[in-house]
Amino acid sequence: MASDTGGVKPFAIQGRLARERERLLGMTEKERAWRRQWLKDQELSRNEPRYVPEYYTERYNPIRRAYKMPLDMAFKPLAPVLGAERTAVIRWFTGKFLMIGFAIYATAYYFKYNAHEDFRCDGRTRLDYRPMEVETDVVSHASGSARLRLANTDILVGVKTEIDTPYPERPREGKIEFFVDCSANATPAFEGRGGEELGTEISNSLATSYQSSQTFDLTALCILPGRQCWKLYVDILILECGGNLFDAVSLAVKAALHNVRIPKVKAASLDGGTVDLQLSDDPFDCYHLDVSAAPCLVTLCKIGDHCVVDPTAEEEMCSNASVVMAITEKSLVTSVFKTGVGSFHPQTLLDILKVGLAIGLNLNKALKAALLEEREQGHVKECCGFLK
Repeated sequence: MASDTGGVKPFAIQGRLARERERLLGMTEKERAWRRQWLKDQELSRNEPRYVPEYYTERYNPIRRAYKMPLDMAFKPLAPVLGAERTAVIRWFTGKFLMIGFAIYATAYYFKYNAHEDFRCDGRTRLDYRPMEVETDVVSHASGSARLRLANTDILVGVKTEIDTPYPERPREGKIEFFVDCSANATPAFEGRGGEELGTEISNSLATSYQSSQTFDLTALCILPGRQCWKLYVDILILECGGNLFDAVSLAVKAALHNVRIPKVKAASLDGGTVDLQLSDDPFDCYHLDVSAAPCLVTLCKIGDHCVVDPTAEEEMCSNASVVMAITEKSLVTSVFKTGVGSFHPQTLLDILKVGLAIGLNLNKALKAALLEEREQGHVKECCGFLK
């Protein structure tokens, strides 16, 4: 692009007279006339400075012109009275005071109404669960089954019974094993072998929670001490993952165990070392397991300075540490373990355990009431299955 001065370095039209020292050294009559004319040219006429709309448009972008417009319109009638210079100064300070006042008001409003709001993105408080639906007896060929939907989390549990030999160190107890299968359609993270590690972690947590004799009475599964017992295979299928898998799986497992029907043994004979059992053929001649002491898992995710229960998938991504507790309806904590790479202050951990204990009690009571209500309905209840 060509230079406005034709490549010549620009200089002030005052020349050397712009410096006071040069003027004191002496000026010729021609220089005095030049200086006199230059000073006279600095005086503006009555119609100056002239307002050029195009210059104003080029100098300020549309956003600045928009928020300057109200004060410009308010102070324009005051210019003839106060003078252009005084009006411009007052207008500048007025704009700054209004901006500072708005910032102070917005800050005070936030700390008064929003700083400690106990609300999450979906409108719940930190200790609220999402809507939950549980239905039992949804798989016809299983001894017991349940399906639980916790918002976008969908869990299906089937329990199969089988006669087995008890462990030598526990001859009067039955057996229970947990298997977790993460469907590849549940979330893209489960594609391939992505869900194996999570499935193993969930099954291990359930096995740890149920290993105590105070939580699940395995003696009810004993047929002949030291020789025959019932073995429960609890198969868990994660159909959809919307966060909080530990809690949802534990609730579905407890509901499925509540639905288990174990045939009664009509007769048992011992011929040498072989045990011959005769089971009842009547599908209604069976007994149910007592799962009142079975634990429910409660997950508390640490997000910032607070902990939330029933985290969504997005909230789990924001959390760097979580505490999972197994709690029975009698306030017994059977296991506690941490997930994630973060850490907890000892006092914070104690507070979390107290909160989790209270939530676990309410969760057990709500599930027990729902299961008893469904059992009382019997065959009259409406079966939805996978139609929802």
